[in-house]
Amino acid sequence: MLAGSAGLAEWLKDPSQPSIHFSMSWNLIHGNGSIQKDVSESSTYYIAVGNLNAEFAGVNLNTTIKAFLHNTTESYYKCAPAEGNCTFQLFLKGGNAAVLTSPARSPGMVSGDWYFELWYGRRWVTYLIGTGGITSLLLLMNYFSNHLRRRDPLGEIEPERNTLLSHEDGDSSASISDDDEHRHRHCAICFTAPKDCFFLPCGHSVACFQCATRIRKSSAVCPICRQRTRKVKRIYTV
Repeated sequence: MLAGSAGLAEWLKDPSQPSIHFSMSWNLIHGNGSIQKDVSESSTYYIAVGNLNAEFAGVNLNTTIKAFLHNTTESYYKCAPAEGNCTFQLFLKGGNAAVLTSPARSPGMVSGDWYFELWYGRRWVTYLIGTGGITSLLLLMNYFSNHLRRRDPLGEIEPERNTLLSHEDGDSSASISDDDEHRHRHCAICFTAPKDCFFLPCGHSVACFQCATRIRKSSAVCPICRQRTRKVKRIYTV
């Protein structure tokens, strides 16, 4: 058994020497017998019988071929390559199988070889949807990461409160007189100690730390907004 027309031409030059490149099976026949060969690649194969003796001999050769047949009656797409390019879409889920067949060899045809080119086209909609989904996911992760980083373990926002209070004090001190400024900077409860703390979560600064602590332990309500307080934070002046 020889593979391809080149293998047959090589064997015809010297039938007594099998070609190591094209011969798939080489057997000496004596009497009766059977030979079996499995072929796993698609190609053109020749079965050649030669008489190496100096006398005539008759040979009765029976060939049986068993091949896999594909049922293409329920295929979702059919195309004849001889009529032009074939274009079809692949499923995103599951596997895709294609069966390529060639017509029978016509009389007078010198070569029965067929050449096909297969390429895949980009599906831009899939790329856009995938890129948009990944971008949205990264933005959400960044948002939640920044939100959690700004909060302390009790879930109370501190840095922004301090910044707002400092700006609030600076703006007020620029628009009031010295007496009002002196009164504004002192505790609204005892009028002696300076305001050195604020309530959480509202952020109002109206009392000194001792008075605010007593309010927190007694009513636990901010004197300005009447919102329930969770904690009293001291303001340190450097």
